[in-house]
Amino acid sequence: MTNGEYERIPAAFFEINDRTGFANGDKFEDADAVRAYFQADAQRGMFGDGCVTDQDLLDEWAELVIDNRWHMAETPRVAVDLAKITQMTDAGWRVELYKNALGSYTAVAWRDADPDTRVETDDFAPGEALTRLAYKVLGEIV
Repeated sequence: MTNGEYERIPAAFFEINDRTGFANGDKFEDADAVRAYFQADAQRGMFGDGCVTDQDLLDEWAELVIDNRWHMAETPRVAVDLAKITQMTDAGWRVELYKNALGSYTAVAWRDADPDTRVETDDFAPGEALTRLAYKVLGEIV
């Protein structure tokens, strides 16, 4: 990394890494892995009693890491399942996908005949949001 690249990294990255070591190992595969790493019990298990154990602070840091995709794998772990998405739309579900204010993607499904059937999910990649939505609509995940 060049000096210019270091200058563009926010100070929060260095503070969080200094206090938790989150960027010292393998990159996180997904948001769930980040949140698991930033649990007080996990921190205590890695660093002992002198580590940060304020769960509210750890949660805030985890969301900063996720929102900025710091030390996260480039490729999403969940593949786009076009067969499931097609199955959902063939069953009469309408689908909408948009980037929300938090920078992640929201996928929504509903049936025109029954507006109360609205199902929604959110993810950091559009393909993952659509796939999770299809599995949720088809009753394969909650």
